[in-house]
Amino acid sequence: MLKNTIPDSKSTEKAGYTVNVQFNLAISHSFAIGLGVGYSNYSSDVSLDQYYTATASTDSEGDKYEYRLSGTNLKENQSINMFEIPLLLIIQNRERMKFKPYLQVGVKAMLPVQSQFSCTAGEIETRGYYSQYNVELSNMPNHGFDLFSLEGVSGKLSSKVSYAALMELGTNISLGNSYLTFALFGSCGLSSICQSRELFTVDHVYQSLFSVSSNVVPYSIGLKVGISILFRSKKSEHSLP
Repeated sequence: MLKNTIPDSKSTEKAGYTVNVQFNLAISHSFAIGLGVGYSNYSSDVSLDQYYTATASTDSEGDKYEYRLSGTNLKENQSINMFEIPLLLIIQNRERMKFKPYLQVGVKAMLPVQSQFSCTAGEIETRGYYSQYNVELSNMPNHGFDLFSLEGVSGKLSSKVSYAALMELGTNISLGNSYLTFALFGSCGLSSICQSRELFTVDHVYQSLFSVSSNVVPYSIGLKVGISILFRSKKSEHSLP
């Protein structure tokens, strides 16, 4: 799920998915370290009733003016797929048992590999205010001042590498030489994954509310089901959840 931080906006997190492979190495009777790779999807629906910004600019004739941009009823879907690398500390009894509860905590690096947004509604209007003439220009497409519909507009999100804390509490149920794993897990981003940029460029390209959010954090809560395969060793026991 993605949590956007934009004043006066509404962010509705949506269900995603995660798959991962993890290798564990026992370092004592009760502790192990784990290193894995995973692939996850995070998404949300974001809406904002009103947006406004004004910036100083200069036209082709050298006159200074205020470039005004306003948005109304902005609605979009956001989705990011992440390649993840978790590093974990695991608390678990190494002895063979029918039920083996465990706890693991750690951090993970999150690398965006695919991200996109799709607008379902909204309009952007651009205007130019010349204070020296006390005139505001609008509905002049040849000068870049016009009304633009966003419905159906889509594109890529501007995202970056981030990090998250994670925790998992579960149990392994013996199946002989392997275990069936059930667990509750959760993770929360420690840093924002968005890169700031203009909402609407001078070339009339819409770049998502994601771009003007002060903070976008991925987080997840869910149920994990998997298989742990044991590799026997005199000094250690490896597992592959």
